[in-house]
Amino acid sequence: MNPIETTIQTRSGRYIELLAPSVCDIDWHDICHALTRICRFTGHTKRDYSVAEHSMLVAELVKDTPQAIPYALIHDAHEAYIGDLSTPFKAAIVQINPEAWNAIKAIKEGFDIAIHAAAGLPYPVPHDIATLIKQADYTALLIESRDLMPYQVRNPNNIDVPSGKIRQSGFTNIEDFLIRALSEHLPYFARKAPAA
Repeated sequence: MNPIETTIQTRSGRYIELLAPSVCDIDWHDICHALTRICRFTGHTKRDYSVAEHSMLVAELVKDTPQAIPYALIHDAHEAYIGDLSTPFKAAIVQINPEAWNAIKAIKEGFDIAIHAAAGLPYPVPHDIATLIKQADYTALLIESRDLMPYQVRNPNNIDVPSGKIRQSGFTNIEDFLIRALSEHLPYFARKAPAA
């Protein structure tokens, strides 16, 4: 197999092997750059709304549990390398070919391991924090769909959804804001020099 077939290049010029990501590959500026350019809801929102903004919303929803904030900020960081696959698309893959979904999960898991190691956070995520992040992630989905889509997604468990609306960010640069949040909350945050 030609290595280029499973290698991506990041903004900083790094080449990353999708089948074997390393902690040395992880650059927070690459991640923030990509996440601010990847749209939620496959781009069908009323305004541009990025995975970076979603990550910050999830962090806001767990702010009463400070130890969960760094995990919330990076819960979708792997999407900087593999993209944001919508929930319906994931469900379709599972229905057509569960083994294909297992392959995608394995690639995601490889990046999650490398990303958490680069952040100085244990992985797998501690169970209580993982549960809290999952709940906040779904609450964020309900808020986002209510405010940014024609219709809110179903809420079969009647989760209490905060009434505050998502507003256009007051920050002129979402990427810089996410970088600042990561540098403040991650146990280990390092800027790497661009790849030669």
